[in-house]
Amino acid sequence: MQSTSRQFLIGGTLMLLPIVSFADEAQDKDAKDLSQVGIEGLMNMEVTTASKKSQSLFDVAAAMSVITQEDIRRSGVRTIPDALRMVPGIEVQQLTSDRWKISARGFELEYADKLLVLIDGRSVYEPDFAGVYWDAQDMVLDNVDRIEVIRGPGGSLWGANAVNGVINIITKSAKDTLGASLKSGAGSLDRTVQEGRYGTKFGKDGFLRVSGKYRLGASTKNGFGLGNNDDWHTSLFDFRADWGNETSGKFMTQGGVYSGKLGRTALGVSLSPPFSTLTPETQSVGHSFLLGKWDLPATKNASTSVQVYYDHAVRNQLEARGTRDTYDIDISRRQTPNDRNSLVYGFGYRQNRSDDFGITITYDPVRTFTRNFSGYLQDEIKLNSKDKLAVGIKAEHNDFTGMELQPSVRLSHTISPSQMTWAAISRAVRTPNASDLNLIADTAAFPTDLGIPGVVRLVKGNIQSEELLAYEAGYRLRKDDKFALDASAFYNVYRNLRASVAGVPFLENLPTPHLVMPIQYTNGLSAQTAGIEIDTKYQAGPAWKLGLFYRYQAPRYRFEPGAMSDNQNDVDSISHHVIGFSSAYQPTKSLLANLQLFYYDHLPDSGATDPRKIASNWRLDANFIWTAKPGLEFTLNFQNMLMPRRVETNLDGFTIPSAIPRSVYAGVSYKF
Repeated sequence: MQSTSRQFLIGGTLMLLPIVSFADEAQDKDAKDLSQVGIEGLMNMEVTTASKKSQSLFDVAAAMSVITQEDIRRSGVRTIPDALRMVPGIEVQQLTSDRWKISARGFELEYADKLLVLIDGRSVYEPDFAGVYWDAQDMVLDNVDRIEVIRGPGGSLWGANAVNGVINIITKSAKDTLGASLKSGAGSLDRTVQEGRYGTKFGKDGFLRVSGKYRLGASTKNGFGLGNNDDWHTSLFDFRADWGNETSGKFMTQGGVYSGKLGRTALGVSLSPPFSTLTPETQSVGHSFLLGKWDLPATKNASTSVQVYYDHAVRNQLEARGTRDTYDIDISRRQTPNDRNSLVYGFGYRQNRSDDFGITITYDPVRTFTRNFSGYLQDEIKLNSKDKLAVGIKAEHNDFTGMELQPSVRLSHTISPSQMTWAAISRAVRTPNASDLNLIADTAAFPTDLGIPGVVRLVKGNIQSEELLAYEAGYRLRKDDKFALDASAFYNVYRNLRASVAGVPFLENLPTPHLVMPIQYTNGLSAQTAGIEIDTKYQAGPAWKLGLFYRYQAPRYRFEPGAMSDNQNDVDSISHHVIGFSSAYQPTKSLLANLQLFYYDHLPDSGATDPRKIASNWRLDANFIWTAKPGLEFTLNFQNMLMPRRVETNLDGFTIPSAIPRSVYAGVSYKF
């Protein structure tokens, strides 16, 4: 039956390709021909995340990828995590119907603590768990201009926690989203997605955009075929306004409100056999933010920008209920004092206040108040007509470990107008958080020879910052407007990674007599990872674009005497080999067929998740777009076409992973 279904889906996909060529020639005014989105245009795209100033992607002395709005549209993805599958070096694993594990260059888990994620420069990195709640980063994807991804350390500019990568989601200016847009869709996994957007002009040079979205998701089953209680629904509203000009300065403000109910099955601890419980729960989540940015009038050789934001989050779940408030200000200046030097420097202050009320876990203290002061300086020096040297450092003071210095040195060499190479050495740190230092939780239970149960209890930790020393090198090639190659290699040396150490057991009488085996977080693990990332793009013809990437990573790690794994720093938790292939074919101006095929090597140590284990597997996604007339577009999307269901990750903390099913989704959008 499985083989028959697979053959039907693949055959149906291939049959659609010739059929679509007879469709109407109409085209959405906002859609682009594949011939209009050339390889040369992509490599010359202006990006800002790598150096906090505008520069061509081809000239960036770092491993960098860009997901454009056209990439998002063609692929038919409905979430940021699914879009990130297109990036070599970014590991994406879907944990449940609404939860994700995303990391760069290893250390895969739901709260990946070595990957910094930004939206228009606003950090969405959670200070309590040192990770990202990806469900809360939902947005109207048509508002996204591009996603810039740094694969590798970015600490010298972005600070602590930008250890293995930086993801910056950049939205469109309100000026570029005038008019109204409605989008509606339904499917087997995303039961319904409803979106609306309206953009208008105000005053002489002001523009405003408001948008909203509602999503309802279906529940899935776990690897054992049992219901996983992970149905969910979310809603959001946001706005953005842009006004001003070069003379008076440019202003931007944006804000949003998000709320939702998220289901899951949580793994709990019991003092009676079988010593664990599976508990369905529904989390309530909320999030709001307000951001303002002012680009001061630029002079001939300098420009300054000021950004301020406030962020508020609420999350009530089985383990704990908490709120977080963040205030942040950043002042950045770009200056070219002479023909050889290009400076970027700035200052920042961030304040966090968190209130975490434990239910099955405990925080001591319940309330934490932390401050972070930072300053950075980077100088790009033009050595000659072909060589550039970028030297930078960020000094950052936090309330846990004090002052942290994160320097980097990057050298680039232009071989020819179509070839360049680069090399870099960087230091980055991951600073401790409230969960590292203040968390108390029973993580497992077991029978003992004493005739009473025992529990493993995590007690308050005592750790310092984790450190990375990264060595990187890369090569880029662009051949006319037909072919592009981006290759990078890295060798990462980690020190003082978080691990666990056992304490002295003791007896506890309540709620029933039991033995407590305490463990404590400590810096007891070192690791080395080496890998390569190769990304190629080829314009096979005016109507056909191909892409192919390959990633390989080999980890090694070593524990200090007495230290053991805490599952947080498992560098071997990702597929060692990953291959991605994409094909976008546009037989007419109104029809587009996009295929994405991925190969994932097996996941180590996955037996606790699925009785079939997580073996090597393939994933095939397909998206078909028909533009019936300008402004009216129909979409048909298939995901996970090769398997009825697939477990993408192993057990993570207290959450039982889902077997993500094959799914279909149909949508329509109208712009006017």
